[in-house]
Amino acid sequence: MSNFRPGILFLYEACELYQQILRYHMDHESHGLVVETCRSYGEKDPTLWQQALTYFARQRDVDCRQHITQVLAHIEKHNLVPPYCIYNSKPIHPEVLGSRCFNATIVGECVFGQDI
Repeated sequence: MSNFRPGILFLYEACELYQQILRYHMDHESHGLVVETCRSYGEKDPTLWQQALTYFARQRDVDCRQHITQVLAHIEKHNLVPPYCIYNSKPIHPEVLGSRCFNATIVGECVFGQDI
């Protein structure tokens, strides 16, 4: 394929290749479209949210705080990833570990052994 974005994304969607859609946006550093892809197809493939978090957590040159917060809030709300899995991810952007959403989830689940 010769980099015809609408055509590539159409084919991925038609074939239900949601991982490929996400990867396409990650490869092109389209951060807003990464989150939008998760919103659009995350019910069909919840692992998209975890992959997005990993992607944003590893970004060093770009301020991804807003995206990290959105992804973490969705993951926590739908209980998609245990907090210790997020905490044990290496390397991880300090913004993830310092996130209010992440810390509230860790405190609620790991310290008290309950959901918040």
